[in-house]
Amino acid sequence: MAKEVEINIGEKVSQGWVHTRFTIEVQGNNAEHLEKSLDKLAEALGKRKFVEIIDKKLDKTETVEEGWFSNFIEIEALVKGFDGMVEVATQFSPSTLEVLAPKKVSIPASELQTALIDISSLVATFAHAAYLARKQLKKDA
Repeated sequence: MAKEVEINIGEKVSQGWVHTRFTIEVQGNNAEHLEKSLDKLAEALGKRKFVEIIDKKLDKTETVEEGWFSNFIEIEALVKGFDGMVEVATQFSPSTLEVLAPKKVSIPASELQTALIDISSLVATFAHAAYLARKQLKKDA
């Protein structure tokens, strides 16, 4: 059995960590696979050096329609700094994200610049993929 480690949330927040709660939702045609995927995703998130998971709650898989299912996991965590929050948002695509503490955040300009460049790069990647997909659709039509 894994040893539980007590986390002092207030101390971590005073050191620049963000106390957050978020949900990650998935949908698919295999109910069992959804739960396994969410467990693996939470495990991968917990292995990141900038994340300390406090609690996680896997919901019950629901049938959306015949042969199509939906499920989500709620994760309470401490995330190191603004750049860590940006990485959680861009790499794990939470459906909801709530900052529990601190109530006010001061971001160094260098972290803001890096985050905005990362977001810009991600948007450019998606825009290029959409362009290629449209081009292929026109070619196939």
